[in-house]
Amino acid sequence: MFDYTKPEVRSFLISNAVFWLEDLHLDGIRVDAVASMIYYNLEKTEMDVKVYNIHGEGINLEAVDFLKQLNTAVSDILPDTLMIAEESTAWPMITHPVQEGGLGFDFKWNMGWMNDTLTYMKLHWTERKHYHHLLTFSGVYAFSERFILPLSHDEVVHEKNSLLGKMPERRRNSFHSSAFFMAIWPPIPERRFFLWEVSLVPMMNGVTRKSLHGTF
Repeated sequence: MFDYTKPEVRSFLISNAVFWLEDLHLDGIRVDAVASMIYYNLEKTEMDVKVYNIHGEGINLEAVDFLKQLNTAVSDILPDTLMIAEESTAWPMITHPVQEGGLGFDFKWNMGWMNDTLTYMKLHWTERKHYHHLLTFSGVYAFSERFILPLSHDEVVHEKNSLLGKMPERRRNSFHSSAFFMAIWPPIPERRFFLWEVSLVPMMNGVTRKSLHGTF
């Protein structure tokens, strides 16, 4: 964890962000684990020593201020680039302007939508009729932030399986469920982002490139 109270640490981190965007011509940066920056005790257990700020809250005020400073600097220097927050809690105003009390990000990954939708898709089609709320719940908060609907690499690593591998059916029917998932994705009024490593092919034994041809 960085010490955000030190100006030299802030300068180092902001300079790195600007370098990647300006010199290496990235279109944007996804800031990972924003919640872990904001909350001191996010993943601590009851046995761990808790840390609190001067107000007795478990919020890292310096980290919050740093994120505002980072996004302001990037916006001023490179206004055509994007800053995206991977933030898994309900911290408010992630994508609102800094001058309005927000953190100043351009977009926020909608982790809740991703988790709910994948949970729904893992169900057998005969069971899904009891869980339609998993598809609709994100509409309750959809316009509170500027969301991106991600299919994240986080859902593939550590043997979590590919998109096809998550489907409960076998072989051809798993393609049908995957096609259904891709069909319900675009109509949702938020941006979409596909970052799904090894998204389709690694799956059941006996499925070859030839047997996949023409499946859709």
